[in-house]
Amino acid sequence: WTIGLIGKSDGLVKNVIQKTISKLRLMYPNTKIDNKNPDILFVGLGHPEQEKFLWNNKNRYKVGMGVGGAFDYISQETPRPNKLFRFLGLEWLGRFINQPFRFKRILNATIIFPIMLLLSRGKIRS
Repeated sequence: WTIGLIGKSDGLVKNVIQKTISKLRLMYPNTKIDNKNPDILFVGLGHPEQEKFLWNNKNRYKVGMGVGGAFDYISQETPRPNKLFRFLGLEWLGRFINQPFRFKRILNATIIFPIMLLLSRGKIRS
C-alpha cells in the first residue's frame, strides 16, 4: 500500500512534511509515499480540521488517520519529551512543558474531554 501525508499549506508545515517524508524514506526504504493518490492517508491538520477532513473524505481513502504532532516529532522539528514522560504515558505533559502555548488544546484533550466522556457514559447508545 501507498501512504500519503497531508498538513497545512503554509511554508513551515510544508517543510515539516518534506522532512517527515525524507525521514520515513530513511527509516523504511521500501515504503511507497505518494501524496496524490495514497491508500493510507496520515493527516496532520490539527484538531478539529483533521477530523473534518477525514470525515469529508472517508470514501476517498482505504484508511485515514489523524496523527496529532507525529510529523513534528518524525521530522525532528519538535523534540520528543524524555523517556520518563513517555514511559509514564505523560507525553502530553512533556509537550506542554516544551510548548506552553498549547495549553488550551492540551487541557481540552487530556482533562475536559475525558471528564465529558465519563459524564455522558450513560447517555450514549449503540
